[in-house]
Amino acid sequence: MYHDEVKLMLTAMNEQNKQVVATHASRFERYHCPICKEFLVLKQGAKVTPHFAHPSGKIHLNQKGGETLQHLHMKQWLYETFKKHYDDVKLEPYLQSIKQIPDITVNQWAIEIQLSPIKLETIQSRTTGLNQLGYQVVWVTEVPRCRNGIYYLTQRHQACMNPLTRTLYCLNEKTEKIHALSKMIPLASKSFIGQSQTFSVGQLFERLSTTSHQMTVVHKLSQAYIENYLTQCRRKNSVLEPHLSLIYQLQYTDTQVIKLTGFVFPEQIYFLTHPIYWQLTVLKALHNGGLPATAVTKILKPRHFAYKNVNYHKLMNTMIHSYLKLLHVA
Repeated sequence: MYHDEVKLMLTAMNEQNKQVVATHASRFERYHCPICKEFLVLKQGAKVTPHFAHPSGKIHLNQKGGETLQHLHMKQWLYETFKKHYDDVKLEPYLQSIKQIPDITVNQWAIEIQLSPIKLETIQSRTTGLNQLGYQVVWVTEVPRCRNGIYYLTQRHQACMNPLTRTLYCLNEKTEKIHALSKMIPLASKSFIGQSQTFSVGQLFERLSTTSHQMTVVHKLSQAYIENYLTQCRRKNSVLEPHLSLIYQLQYTDTQVIKLTGFVFPEQIYFLTHPIYWQLTVLKALHNGGLPATAVTKILKPRHFAYKNVNYHKLMNTMIHSYLKLLHVA
């Protein structure tokens, strides 16, 4: 039943234009959507979370691309839990000036739950709209796949992560706890290492207020990791493989690659391009007497988040400068 992808809502407006929660709604009253004014269907039952649905299946501009019953269950659970700890808690408040309905607001925090695929542009536009009204937005998703201590994040997971605090907040439906994946360090475009901590929903805003925004440590990829990475490159059996091409042009041994590359700087979280690749690109530019920044700009791919105001050019230059200092070149 968790695969129904229609526009579902936990609240609707009654005939007096007052917001009503589905759990308190009556089948003998009529309810409508605050955005399009379409009359909604009330669905209640012993095996489903009470909710409203658009008969037409309509999805509104700037809204998420459909909500599953699982999403509604998690939203209802979060709302009821927040109500036990905070006074100013609203479920699906309609913000008319931006025509958005965040899942939950708690004071000046807006909680958005995202358990299914969504366009990056939608995440960013919703975040921008809520920011304009003074809300701090927290995107919450499901716990990503983890293997041997490495987390594999989809584009949606990465977009929901806060790059400043390097933290991804996840919901565990079985334990009804929040998992915070913090101090996240990217190893490649989709793989990360980090610390996993579990806490109750009531502790979320305390954690949000105390999480540090600073990370100055440079992480060095292990020799075993780099050796395995180079092996994967060689298995492609292509002379056009970019890493191998750079290594060949520089006439480096694997030992030299292991020693001179594989540094993960704090700014790396903003970029998908593997650190070994862009660092080999810097070394090649130095070898040819060129400008490292010019060469790296051509190959560096940004990692996108819910917040759009990221100065990727400045972050790239900071990262390259740190690498040159480490090489005793700057």
